[in-house]
Amino acid sequence: MKFHIKIILALLVLLILASCGRRAESSTSRIDLEKQVQDINEALTEEDQIFVEDDVSYWTTLKVEISPFLNAQWLSKQRGPLKKLLEKELDQDVEISLGQDYSATIEALKNGEIHLALLSPSQYVLAQDYGAKAILRTLSYEIDKDGDIDFEKDYTSSKYSQLITKKDSDIKSLADLKGKRLAVANYLSTTGFILPLNLLTIHGLNPTEDIEWVNVGSHDKAVEAVYYGDVDAAFTYKDARTLFKSKLKDIFETTRVVLVSDPLPSDVVAVAAGIDEEYIEALKEAFLNLSSSEKGRDAIYNIYQWTDFTQVNDEDYSQIKAMIKRHEREDF
Repeated sequence: MKFHIKIILALLVLLILASCGRRAESSTSRIDLEKQVQDINEALTEEDQIFVEDDVSYWTTLKVEISPFLNAQWLSKQRGPLKKLLEKELDQDVEISLGQDYSATIEALKNGEIHLALLSPSQYVLAQDYGAKAILRTLSYEIDKDGDIDFEKDYTSSKYSQLITKKDSDIKSLADLKGKRLAVANYLSTTGFILPLNLLTIHGLNPTEDIEWVNVGSHDKAVEAVYYGDVDAAFTYKDARTLFKSKLKDIFETTRVVLVSDPLPSDVVAVAAGIDEEYIEALKEAFLNLSSSEKGRDAIYNIYQWTDFTQVNDEDYSQIKAMIKRHEREDF
């Protein structure tokens, strides 16, 4: 009887595996599957235990999420080209969703609702607490003082925060921000809030009491808030004003940069906990191949203005961890 039970259990697992392969709508992950196998193996002797064969297609659909760094409507339109290119590279279905906000994408990784996400440095540091792993670091164009792409320089793996205000503003330094209204893209934005919070604290300002923060939801909206005079200033990534060169033609004449930060580590492509190295390598190869074609470069640039990808070292993000610890002590 005991032998028959073991055979039945093994057959059940085979049926689960077959079902996952047949059902196109299924999104069962390898993590879930291995847990089911582990539970069954506890009832079997060592020689009768079963195993899940390694296979890069752990899901019938790879679920990817992008965060609303920029206008959600614009980002939503850009998902299609990236989806098609990734499906071709991976030879499997890909679903790309747009996170409700920065923290929602972290929660989705934590809960296993998505398998891969495009994250800012601060998002990645927080997601590490739930086992997320960066597989690539992003590269982008250098931007000159006029907000133009500097084609003579190599791609950079750094990003910068900048403080912008109106041309006729009395804000000349960080000290002048006391009592001002500042637009913030998101309270988890590295360049829009995490770094600025630390800069203000270091320079003797109380970010809670001395500044009135206005959460506008994205970097492009923060730029618009300054342009239209809804706020006194804003911290954005460098140089977010380029997004409006055609729409707001006088934006570089009516606004100015107060300061630009020291370099910060760039954004990352990260996977959820529990994904094995073979599939990670397949994902890395897929993203690296994107930047080798014109269509691929256009797809990644239109989403986040990225140009390419490179290897990632977690130690480079230690400064972001230190900033977040200070951020957590503030009451926001």
